[in-house]
Amino acid sequence: MSPAENAPSTTDVAHALEAVVTWLRDSREPVGISKSSLSTLARLDVVGPLRITDLAEREGLTQPGMTTLVNRLVQTGLAERRADPGDGRAVLVALTSDGLARLTEYRVSRTELISARLEQLGPESRSALAKAVPALHRFVDDSHVTEEK
Repeated sequence: MSPAENAPSTTDVAHALEAVVTWLRDSREPVGISKSSLSTLARLDVVGPLRITDLAEREGLTQPGMTTLVNRLVQTGLAERRADPGDGRAVLVALTSDGLARLTEYRVSRTELISARLEQLGPESRSALAKAVPALHRFVDDSHVTEEK
């Protein structure tokens, strides 16, 4: 058999990625805030300030639900509202330094959890995962999806 015949199918890859996402969600330790709040803070860190409607769409929440969530984040000092420089009538939600600190605390905890899990794997599995990192980055980066056809 050739290596291609032994390669996982698209369905196998999809199921493996789904299992990883499920494990990551289930093992999330939100450091005193809800998973939705943590996800929203991470989104703001990666994407930058967003309008509530855009944030709601990206996070899969209703606009009223996101407004409630943003109100809580603002009240706790983890996010702030800013005028949109492109449209004076609109408001952007941005991460504060306290929000970034909370997110960093979570990410350190997450890295420790993943590191402990990786240590349970054998060297071949750890090596395979390390080699997959560039492909995983390209997989989630829309600008690279078509580069390797």
